[in-house]
Amino acid sequence: MTVRSLRFLFMLALLPANASAWELLRAENDDIEAGNAAYRAGRLAEALAAYDRAARALPSEPGVHLDRGLVLMAQAAQAEDAETRERLGAAARQALLLATTPGRDRPLRGTAYHNLGNLALSDRKWDAAIDAYRRSLRLRPGNTDTQWNLELAMRMKEQEEQQQQEQQQQQEQQQQQQEQQEQQQQQQQQQQGQGQDQERQQDPQQQQDQQEQQEQQEQQQDQEQRQEQQSGQEPHDAPETDQPAEARQRQDIEALLDALQQGEQNLERERARARARAIRRNVEKDW
Repeated sequence: MTVRSLRFLFMLALLPANASAWELLRAENDDIEAGNAAYRAGRLAEALAAYDRAARALPSEPGVHLDRGLVLMAQAAQAEDAETRERLGAAARQALLLATTPGRDRPLRGTAYHNLGNLALSDRKWDAAIDAYRRSLRLRPGNTDTQWNLELAMRMKEQEEQQQQEQQQQQEQQQQQQEQQEQQQQQQQQQQGQGQDQERQQDPQQQQDQQEQQEQQEQQQDQEQRQEQQSGQEPHDAPETDQPAEARQRQDIEALLDALQQGEQNLERERARARARAIRRNVEKDW
């Protein structure tokens, strides 16, 4: 059965069934006849007033209560506000229940249960509608309208339960996702806190390492500066008294040989220097 046909059945379910139920009993009552005529003409308030008079005259007659219930259902369907619909629906339900008194006409009682099912269906009370339609079918087996409405109520109930199940699963998934997000946030906060603790613990050691490194750099710079200063200074002649006599003589001979090669002028200069050194050596020996 398609969705379109289900909607059509739902519209049929809201229509009163067997509006002329009292006429089927061929009861002679002026108020009932007036009520039936007004009902057929669509004058619902006039019909209800006539049925109310008949109910006061025949309070134990289920057909009168059935007719009253049908008129009240029609008025509830035309009501514009929810409060009026609810009030008229409750009155219709009470009248229809009076028409289901056991021991009376079975088809009439079946019609009353059918319309009780329609009221429950319009209120989306699926279990109550299913129960009323089944009671109606027991009293009127094989009634096509009641069978269709019963199937509609069962499908609507199944659809609603499926939607509720999907919503519940969606809510559970959202809750799980929220819990996972909260756990992740807590873990991130814990990791950040641990990282800050480690940084605080490492800070003193890092400062000490940096200080030692800086001191090493300063020492290296001082050493380089001293080496540069030493390399820039001219070397001083060591005192000749610190060298052995034979070594000094070899130096003198080598200097004379060099002077011979450089010329006579250099030779005389080197001879003068040699005599001066010889005099100094003699003086040192005397001491």
